[in-house]
Amino acid sequence: MAILIQYSIVRIVALQREFDQSNVERGLDQRVPRIGDVATVLEVYLSPTLGYELESSNSDGTNEWLITFYPEDSEFEVVQDGADAVGGRGDFDGGTEGGAEGEVGGVIRWL
Repeated sequence: MAILIQYSIVRIVALQREFDQSNVERGLDQRVPRIGDVATVLEVYLSPTLGYELESSNSDGTNEWLITFYPEDSEFEVVQDGADAVGGRGDFDGGTEGGAEGEVGGVIRWL
């Protein structure tokens, strides 16, 4: 089973749930995630369940949204592997090497 690596850059290719507007209404996020958004994996949660803290930013660097995703929420394409982003030093084992294809819960595709 492949797990996204911290600091990977991903593109949302499908959404399987609606995201809560409350963070937008409170001014914490500018909007909810959309298909085509590019985001950075800031944190990988392994317990009590697998999840990812993702952040998407504008071209000027301001935050569009910061949301926790679970594998069943979305389908992602990996744009840049986290190990590449930190000079080839992956933070944990569980990812695939060399851009191989893998899945977590049938929703994460590796390029």
